[in-house]
Amino acid sequence: MNTRIFTNLLIVSLAAGSFSCGDDNEPDTPTPTTETPDNRYAGLWNSKTESTQFNGVSISAILEVENNTYSGQFFISSNYTSCCGSGQNDGTISFIVEDDSVKNFVWNDIIPGCTGTFTGRGIVVREGSFKIDIEGTDCDGTHDGDITLSKQI
Repeated sequence: MNTRIFTNLLIVSLAAGSFSCGDDNEPDTPTPTTETPDNRYAGLWNSKTESTQFNGVSISAILEVENNTYSGQFFISSNYTSCCGSGQNDGTISFIVEDDSVKNFVWNDIIPGCTGTFTGRGIVVREGSFKIDIEGTDCDGTHDGDITLSKQI
């Protein structure tokens, strides 16, 4: 019986050792995962309805750009995560940049129990930074306001 225990311990030790051996070409330090990709934007949302006011609400977006059209995921948070249990994002946005103007802005809000659609237009404050006047309706009523988005470096 002692031989059986010794054999089992030896097998377990050898197996554990073979899993812990790494490739000599692997780096000793992990690759950082906190880099900000080129397509991340962050900013603020300000709007008012008849009964509610939103001032300086943090927003973020992950946007792809093709032929001056920006489109992608929208988040009502500063950290690219859904604020309100809606899943992967809180909606989508898209807009076109022509010269120093932002045109055809659309935000489809998918927050459960508070969906809505917002439209707008705005200006390019500087390269990768936008101020967009918005209006739209969701569970809080009809909004009139603005959002800012700036590319994160």
